[in-house]
Amino acid sequence: MRQNFSFIQKVIEMLKITVIELLLRAIPEWVLLIIMAYVISDKKFDKCKIVFSSFIMAPINYFVRMLPVHFGVHIIIGLLIYLLLCTFVNEIDIMKSISSVLISTILLLICEGINIGILQYLFGINAEKAFIDPIMKTLYGIPSLTIFGIFIFIIYAKNNKKRKEIDSVLN
Repeated sequence: MRQNFSFIQKVIEMLKITVIELLLRAIPEWVLLIIMAYVISDKKFDKCKIVFSSFIMAPINYFVRMLPVHFGVHIIIGLLIYLLLCTFVNEIDIMKSISSVLISTILLLICEGINIGILQYLFGINAEKAFIDPIMKTLYGIPSLTIFGIFIFIIYAKNNKKRKEIDSVLN
């Protein structure tokens, strides 16, 4: 039982982020998450709203992670704020926002899992030790954001191709 508690404490410490991580990891991550919501909802990009949402969501998420709540509650709070931001600030339909939030979050988790797997099994890096240092944590997180960005581009290109095919049939 004590061993499980120690693991949970380590995970909670890894979730807390520094200002460096906020600037170099959280903001780019939120830019990609907001773009993903636009892509999934098939809505035209609004650069100002994407940037505004990202700069609002990154610090909010930072402070939510610092709340003295049970493990996992901060994730639910973050998802709800992400949903509200997509719906009200970015003016994405509520049903599309819900699916966008869920899909983008799951896809980001998959990308982070792939990244951790590559770091641990391919390069032999101990993720538990590597993620203690904020700078190393930020650097080691870049590949997962890159993978996530590639997925977003693929989905966007696929949607764009499909839209062009529909337009050519209708015209």
